[in-house]
Amino acid sequence: MIGVRRDPRPASIAFADPLLEQHEGLKTSWFAGSETLATPQMLRTVVDLLRNALSPTRIIFAGSSTGAHPALLQA
Repeated sequence: MIGVRRDPRPASIAFADPLLEQHEGLKTSWFAGSETLATPQMLRTVVDLLRNALSPTRIIFAGSSTGAHPALLQA
């Protein structure tokens, strides 16, 4: 469950790639997920829940390096 409070100030949300915790030697995975981990879909679900709960006037997706891939995918 995601708790949300309405606040007129800008908010930011940061994500960590869950696949990196499952594979110790893995340095990056571009939030692509795996056969058993649907990371892009999970991110979309969280973004949709927050969008519906907060009704923001705009959403900005940003990411550098390997974070750019999921930012563009979700935008």
